[in-house]
This record gives sequence, C-alpha cells and structure tokens, in this order.
Amino acid sequence: GGGHNYVIAYNKSMTIIDPSFIQSWATSPYALAILSVFSFSESAFFIIPPEVLMLPLSFAKPELALWYAALTSLTSVFGAMFGYWLGKKGGKPILYRLFSESKIEAVKILFHKYDAWAILIAAFTPIPFKVFTIAAGVFDVDFKRMVLASALGRSARYFLLGGLIYLFGEPI
Repeated sequence: GGGHNYVIAYNKSMTIIDPSFIQSWATSPYALAILSVFSFSESAFFIIPPEVLMLPLSFAKPELALWYAALTSLTSVFGAMFGYWLGKKGGKPILYRLFSESKIEAVKILFHKYDAWAILIAAFTPIPFKVFTIAAGVFDVDFKRMVLASALGRSARYFLLGGLIYLFGEPI
C-alpha cells in the first residue's frame, strides 16, 4: 500500500535516511536500477542495505516481491564477486582501512573454521556482508565456493523477505 513510510534500522553508524527520500526512489522509473546499485555496492563497499528499497517496492507491489528478491540476490552476488576482487587486489590495507580489527578478526575466525561457507553465515549476521566478501579475497578463499555460498546466503535472505511479503502482503 501507498502512503507508508518504511524505516530500516541497519546499524548505529548509519545516517538515518529520510523515508520520503526512499519513497521517491521507490516510485522512480529508475527504482530497479537504484535497487541493483544498492545491492551490488552494499556487498562490496557501500553502507546502505538494499532492503531499504526492496521492502517498500515489495510492499507496494507484493505480486512482484519475488522478482525484487531475485534481482537483489543476483546483483548482490555480483557485488560479492567485486568485493572478492577488491580483497585480492587491495589486500589487507583495504580491509584494515574500512573495518575495525574486531570485525576482521571475527571474520577471519569464521573463515578459518568454515572456509567459504562463512559467507553463507554472513548473510544473517550483523557484521556487514562486505567485510566477508573483501576478506574472502584477502584470505584467498576459493572463488567458486565463495560465489556459491554468496548466492545461497543472499538468496535465502532476500527470498525469505520477498516470500513473506508475496504471501502475506501488508499484514506482515
């Protein structure tokens, strides 16, 4: 339904985004392109999560919620591949410049314990996904397994959200 303001709380460091600004993106003819850019960039370097736009789009047109989930998942995986490349090329300096040592250490432990499957876990942790994608490149995680784990984890996350909205719509 229209007229609703959706506010997504991502983390303490994120600047609050004016809901009317998000609504203008959601009603823009470029909404799908903006969603794609958010999803791609959030997996590699940007702070705004794609849910900020995916959710208002899905609530506005629940019949398209699964399509939005698919687009968000696909572009997120491409962003994860780019994050991996950044980690391979930029190495540890990029990782340590962008993220706190405690987050990097937590990710390193997860990679040591679970290899690329830590990426799957990352889809549901409060640690930003980009930490995992860049770290995967830094720690030389197998690229194919990283892509597979990203596809599974991100798809699970976005299709869970999209599926619930598709099935239940506004009451959810």
